[in-house]
Amino acid sequence: MTALVRKVSLKADPTITCVLLLVCATALVLRAQQSTGDVPTFRTSVEAVAFEVFVTDAAGKPVTDLTVDEFELLEDGKAQPITTFASTVIPIDPPRGKVNTWAVPADVATNTGAPGRTYIFALDESVIREDVLRTRLFLRQFLERYFGPNDLGAVLLVGRGLGTDGQTFTSSAALLLKAIDKWTGGWPIKDPAPPQFPYAPVGVDLRINTADPDTRRRLSTLKDLTASLARLPGRKTVLYFTGRIGFDMFSTVDYHGGVMMLAAEDAHAIISAATRANVIFYPINPAGIEIGFGSLDDKMDLTSLATVTGGFALSDSNSFMQAFARVQQESSAYYTLGFNSGYAKRDGRLVRVDVKVTRPGLRVRGREGYLAPLGEKRAKELGGDSSPALSAMASPVLLRGVSMQVAAAPFRSPTRDATVPLVVEIDPDTLGLRDENGTRRGTVEITYTATDTRKRAYLGGRHTFQVSLPPDGVARTQAHGLRMVSALALPPGTFELRVAAASGAYTGSVVHQIDVPDFTNGKLALSGIALTANTAGMDLTLRPPRNTKAARKAVKCNPPSCIVPLSDEAPSAEDALSALPAPAIARRLFQRDEALLLYAEVYDNRGGAGRRVTVDVTLENESRSRRTLLSETRESGGDGKRPATHAFSARAALNDLPPGSYLLRVEARTEAGGTPDATRAIPIDVR
Repeated sequence: MTALVRKVSLKADPTITCVLLLVCATALVLRAQQSTGDVPTFRTSVEAVAFEVFVTDAAGKPVTDLTVDEFELLEDGKAQPITTFASTVIPIDPPRGKVNTWAVPADVATNTGAPGRTYIFALDESVIREDVLRTRLFLRQFLERYFGPNDLGAVLLVGRGLGTDGQTFTSSAALLLKAIDKWTGGWPIKDPAPPQFPYAPVGVDLRINTADPDTRRRLSTLKDLTASLARLPGRKTVLYFTGRIGFDMFSTVDYHGGVMMLAAEDAHAIISAATRANVIFYPINPAGIEIGFGSLDDKMDLTSLATVTGGFALSDSNSFMQAFARVQQESSAYYTLGFNSGYAKRDGRLVRVDVKVTRPGLRVRGREGYLAPLGEKRAKELGGDSSPALSAMASPVLLRGVSMQVAAAPFRSPTRDATVPLVVEIDPDTLGLRDENGTRRGTVEITYTATDTRKRAYLGGRHTFQVSLPPDGVARTQAHGLRMVSALALPPGTFELRVAAASGAYTGSVVHQIDVPDFTNGKLALSGIALTANTAGMDLTLRPPRNTKAARKAVKCNPPSCIVPLSDEAPSAEDALSALPAPAIARRLFQRDEALLLYAEVYDNRGGAGRRVTVDVTLENESRSRRTLLSETRESGGDGKRPATHAFSARAALNDLPPGSYLLRVEARTEAGGTPDATRAIPIDVR
């Protein structure tokens, strides 16, 4: 691939040009959003293994002050040097209380928050329908009591179910709860009679090679889940709500060669990926204490999955809150030990790992070991020929490193696809730019793409800039960041927008869920809200140019992993936001000496002579008191066959506002004083 790069300097015109390339990224099974603490980056080759342990004192309290010199690691009885070490301690916040599903979500995504935990709520079709409401209640209680503000969660349906009914990784408890409340479960009634194999030899579980279709579907889904999670850094905690698994995972640990049936192959792949990448399963049977139902095999299967991966199972028990508290504790304080495996065989057998500490009186809890890969070629290191930004964007969770925040607001375009201006603001201090006599220089790459709920990837952009910041430019970018303004085209729907930035060895990424409405629906429709400040014109803004035929000829594409240019009809952020006097911004924290300018569009889908549209823009404080910034009425005109577009802007001076949180709200109506036909709001903070 040939790329043209142009230099950027604050001494020249801050309107930056470069070659615009697009990336078609492969969508993963789940989205994800952050690493859980300062977790080191482990190579993903076969030789590199990340092993996690939980250390407690005699009273069962976590011990978090151990150093690498106090650990000893044995692999199959042989001491191995610890090549990478991390102690992760995540504060346990007070319970958040009731989840407000009607709260206005932030319209900006960032990776600058404090580290949190990564949870996956896996909901199995084997949960009978009479236990679905119990499961929803338990998960609501988990979100209210144990899901922290910086935690990430995802909802996955195991077995039957629409892929669109889940939820990719998000820190929004409200979004997680909405997905959970849509889940209806699988089996309609209890079935006390598990599959029987009357001629099975004593001690032999014939289910290993005679799995029923439900078990095969379940194991196949779990295999895809663990494969996608294996690439994420840190600990991945899976709360697996299920009535049965239908397979004994201990059999994967006892494997000593031979041909396996499909169910056994999937089970082995699950345990192999989980034990080498710190995916910890906590199987939970939401039925609680059952009298006369459930088989011993089903209960042991849940225990086997938990034990082999380092978690614990809850079955035939009503101690759900105690179990959730323990899960949170184990996900909040742990050690990650990285080492290069001395086991070179690819025979699928258990490689035992024993971790000890030299400090007396402590207890170390971890997995028994990990499963060696089975009959597959040696895995390549991550990265390879891919750029650092592309590698970071492949992560379904946000990555820390390069600090950034992202805003995206949809606007109607002449085509069915909406134009979505994209604003990316980066903290230059996290880019690792080299200092040359007070001037900071380096290459900055920014990449983005969008994926819909059906895992279809939409073309985004890949931009490369050579940045040169003189001393005065360094001070200016430190105040508000280094900004890039671009755009992409998306059809109506819900999308996961991934944005990654890289400079040398420094990388970071953000995952942002955005909704693109169908602007042709309803009497009135509202665009997104674009925001700028009177100080934005002083910042360095990188603007990729429109695509050209010359740029397209310089790019090669090899589907399905391809980099292709935009068409000549590519959306332009300048077209959508031409009314703004300064570049759009992504930050939502402002000083009182600043002034904000809001821009939005109202689409009257019915129009017609004499038809009036009223727009009100207000600033609302935490006590619900409103200040009107704009109230304007316009006539749509026309013959009523073509939609009319009304552009509105409103200015808000902040010098007389007390510090605090506010909502910028836009409401549009066709009847004065009537109920709004369309409304949007974004939260801001004034310092």
